[in-house]
Amino acid sequence: MFSIIQILPEKFIPNFLMNWLEKYLDKRINQLKEESIKMTWKNMYLQDAANEISKKQQS
Repeated sequence: MFSIIQILPEKFIPNFLMNWLEKYLDKRINQLKEESIKMTWKNMYLQDAANEISKKQQS
């Protein structure tokens, strides 16, 4: 559906569809940002755990 809308000139896309797409894309972008933040925190936690294991193995 997005590929079809992308090739259409903007004047042929109804306003309600443009508004819906804007809301959908905003929501999806926010979801991806939240997921990225969660993955960053998880990565930091795993990095700390790996560092702790490495320190214990060295001592």
